[in-house]
Amino acid sequence: MKKVVLIIRASSDKQETESQRIEMLNFCINDGYTENEIHIIENIESATKSRELKGLDEMLIVLGKYPIEAIYCWDLSRLSRIGVVLESIRNTCIDKKIQLVCKQQNFRLLNNLKEPDFNSLLVFDLYKNTIMQDAKYRKEASQRGIRNAAANNRFLGGKDALFGYKIVNKQYAIDEYESKIVQNIFELYETYHYCISYGHWLAFSIRRINQIVCRELVG
Repeated sequence: MKKVVLIIRASSDKQETESQRIEMLNFCINDGYTENEIHIIENIESATKSRELKGLDEMLIVLGKYPIEAIYCWDLSRLSRIGVVLESIRNTCIDKKIQLVCKQQNFRLLNNLKEPDFNSLLVFDLYKNTIMQDAKYRKEASQRGIRNAAANNRFLGGKDALFGYKIVNKQYAIDEYESKIVQNIFELYETYHYCISYGHWLAFSIRRINQIVCRELVG
């Protein structure tokens, strides 16, 4: 019967993952559990919300299937880096009176009466607020980078450039051929009395663009 959930989160380095697994298994065993009573959830560190939620879903399934007494992890940072995931884990542990243990900080969420420990809650909230501020900073920095790239006509990646442009040395540059088509579309929109019929206006626009294309191809 499973009594413990052990969360192993490490980088893509298999040696680091295995080392963490062995150390945490011994830590759980020293707390009085057998290896057969430990369910291991293992994944790679990520700030991706979908991957974090996938790990949370697996843990919730285990909590619903077995009479879990405790959740162990190496460090609070290995528990999650997403604020909503951290809150969900904390609230679940408190509601179900499941002990949360983090080896590195010598952290235990509940006291001997299975009630939330005041100091542990402060530590947990401090960590949660820190990573949420860090996530906000990273998002703002990313947005600044995107705006700066746009202001300098830098191409940020993707399959194709916008119609009317081409990519030269990883920067947007006007495509002389396609830009003429774009210019004529706007000229037609501004000057032609398309209100007589949208269909007539569209047909006229297509004929006009075809004339431009043919003229450019002929030279």
